Amino acid sequence: MSKWKWPATLYLGIVLITALPFFAKRFAEGFLWPWAAYAFAILILLIATERLDLRKYKIANSNLPWLSGAFILATLNFVLYPLTRTAAHPSTAPNALIDPAVAFFEGQHPYAVTLFDGAPISPGPGWIILNAPITLTGMIFALIPVYMGIACYAVSRIEAWRGNALVLFLVPSICFLQMNVVAHDLLGFSLAGVALTIAAHQQRNNMLVITLIAILSGIVATARLPFFLFPVAIATCLFRTDRAKALVFATVAVSVLIAIHGIFYLWADRLSLFYQPAHVFGRAANSQSPAQFIVVIALWIVISIYMWLRTDSSLSSWFLFVWAILFVPFATIGFAELFRGSELSINDIANWEGKGYVYFTVPFLAAALVLLVRDRQGQLDIKLVED
Repeated sequence: MSKWKWPATLYLGIVLITALPFFAKRFAEGFLWPWAAYAFAILILLIATERLDLRKYKIANSNLPWLSGAFILATLNFVLYPLTRTAAHPSTAPNALIDPAVAFFEGQHPYAVTLFDGAPISPGPGWIILNAPITLTGMIFALIPVYMGIACYAVSRIEAWRGNALVLFLVPSICFLQMNVVAHDLLGFSLAGVALTIAAHQQRNNMLVITLIAILSGIVATARLPFFLFPVAIATCLFRTDRAKALVFATVAVSVLIAIHGIFYLWADRLSLFYQPAHVFGRAANSQSPAQFIVVIALWIVISIYMWLRTDSSLSSWFLFVWAILFVPFATIGFAELFRGSELSINDIANWEGKGYVYFTVPFLAAALVLLVRDRQGQLDIKLVED
């Protein structure tokens, strides 16, 4: 199996599995036929993108398609996002960014507030403050289009048509569209992560710039407590080519992350408040037995080692490594929530809340595919080596 086919197979599987709730909710017992038609359409898209030489099309070599895609998404969200807030059970994702940001800029502790349904706030303080220009100006509907634009711009700096190809791998996904319209920040994190991974790869010979990227990576990684894995994964990739810069990147990024969490944790402790981002560990513990948890950790270690051994100087291998590091622990939580009961019913599939945990890392996988996609000149990968 070629370098492109195995990540393409994983991409296809994740996109189709996370689309199941949409079809189960709307077609009930007859959901398999429309789901199969959707699966066929996604498969055709994958094959066409891999076989066609997009570079020969003038429009594909400009930034207009991905810019238009981001603008269209933002426009649709402007109309649809308010409708999601009037649903019977609206998502708490946007409130988890907005409410603590409002509290913080009013002089309160961000975790002194509670969400409308009593759910704990998952995003960390650095991520909340970073997104304040969007959340506090009523622009929350544009959260995902903004981050998709940033990711596409970063990819287009390599080759313009690849930035447009990234849109093709993201927008047709039903789970992407669902997370986009409710402004789910997990997707925003991964799109930001794509841009940061590219920046770290391309600037890895510049100590000053790599340090600045590490600082920003540390801030972004506060999005969830377990996301310390993100800068560690980038540092591990850097280790392949420059151990000194890898050590600097890891030290700076993790130090920034710990400092931000530490300051807000101590502040919360002083006020006798629960540090709400820590609830994600409880969610992980509740979704698995101790034996299952040990198996997941062992699986994660084995996959991490295997993927690191396959990592080289190519940017695509960096994306695949970062994806694997984040996907395994979160996807197991998502699947555990789906198979929690003794029997899997249509209703369980239709109301599967953990699908976002399975899907949100797909931008890293899609970015790898965009770099691995074969054109008619037989180009399989881009080695951005600046030595």
